[in-house]
Amino acid sequence: MGTTTIKRSHLVELRAAVSAVFTARGLPAPVWTDPVITAAAPLVRAVHITELRTAVLVLE
Repeated sequence: MGTTTIKRSHLVELRAAVSAVFTARGLPAPVWTDPVITAAAPLVRAVHITELRTAVLVLE
């Protein structure tokens, strides 16, 4: 089985896409833990993925 390392850019792109859908639906964009993921601290944490999943579920 292959694996993919989650990069900072992946998280930033996913957050932007989810926020865009919220905006398109006239909803306030989600508030993210660690709203700015910097190159100096690029660690993607479980809470970041959980927040994305929760936001997507709100849109269902």
